[in-house]
Amino acid sequence: MVIEDSNLEENLNNEEQEVQDFNIEFPNEEESNGSFENFWNPVVKTEEDVEDEEEEEQEYEEEEEEFEDNEDETQDLDENLAFEFIKKSRGLDAESIDDLLKPKESKKLSPEVEKFLEFTEKTGNTNYNDFLATQKDWSAEGKDVVIKEFLKIENPTLSEKQIDFLYNKNYAFDEDIDDEDVIMEKSINVERDFQKGVKVLDARKEEFMVRKGLDESIPEEYRQAKTEFEKIQQREQEVDKLIAENRNDFIAKTESVFNEKFEGFKFKIGEDELVIKPENIKEAVKSQSDLNNFNNKYFDETTGKLKDPEGFHKALYFGMNAEKVAEHFYNLGKAKLAEEEDKLSKNITPDSGKKIPTMGGGKITVRVVK
Repeated sequence: MVIEDSNLEENLNNEEQEVQDFNIEFPNEEESNGSFENFWNPVVKTEEDVEDEEEEEQEYEEEEEEFEDNEDETQDLDENLAFEFIKKSRGLDAESIDDLLKPKESKKLSPEVEKFLEFTEKTGNTNYNDFLATQKDWSAEGKDVVIKEFLKIENPTLSEKQIDFLYNKNYAFDEDIDDEDVIMEKSINVERDFQKGVKVLDARKEEFMVRKGLDESIPEEYRQAKTEFEKIQQREQEVDKLIAENRNDFIAKTESVFNEKFEGFKFKIGEDELVIKPENIKEAVKSQSDLNNFNNKYFDETTGKLKDPEGFHKALYFGMNAEKVAEHFYNLGKAKLAEEEDKLSKNITPDSGKKIPTMGGGKITVRVVK
């Protein structure tokens, strides 16, 4: 029996029109991870899904091609052009890109500057003259100079005036004025602290001494000038040393003349011997231990010009012809004495205005030794 239903046929036709196209994709071996179950679970995609995936894949391929093009352009970039760009934009002074990559070398300091910086760091003293003092040869300096420098090191906060005060109080003395105990005490202070000072100053010199040698960081003309300056300094030190030695020798020989057994200066005149002795020996030693005492009497201390030419040449003549001068006045005295005796023998009253002068007077004593 056949039953015809027109409505059923119409519904089936409508459903047929509404059915869309679709794709069934089975996963490949990699996507299924080797699982049989995954393989039989296919992915159903509509036509729209397929179109979206194709568009995404096309965009990915375009981006990948653009990246490859950019990579090729980066690799083909001329490094010379990059160097010129950097050089101009930064205002650099270089010949190649390698020069830009080299680390900058710090400028080498001279040994003297390095030692001065070390001196400043260790002592806290930024006075360059004090640093130069560490380079001196202190064995050639006088005891007073060494002790004052030692006091400056031991008392860095004191001024020059205060250092001088400290030195005069503890070390300076006058043999003609001070007591023997004071002289002894200060003499001991001088010898003791002089030795201490020499040790301290020599140690500082060893620590901060600038080693001599060629320093390429100093221009040649400066090195030559420094060498000449050092030669001048050395000559000055030698001259100062010689002057100090000569002065000490002069003082020692002067004191040896005016010793305890000194009887006076003797002059041989014929059969007689004339002796002249200063009344104050200490005053004579003090006055004659420094030739400036004589020079300042006849020369201007500021200009150095001769201010008393007659007095100077008279003293110079007397000094250079002492025997002759002594003989002259001795004979003159004898002649005067003979003249007076002759007048007395003839009962002639001597002229009271022409008495024979005596050589005493408190300054010089003259006696004739028969």
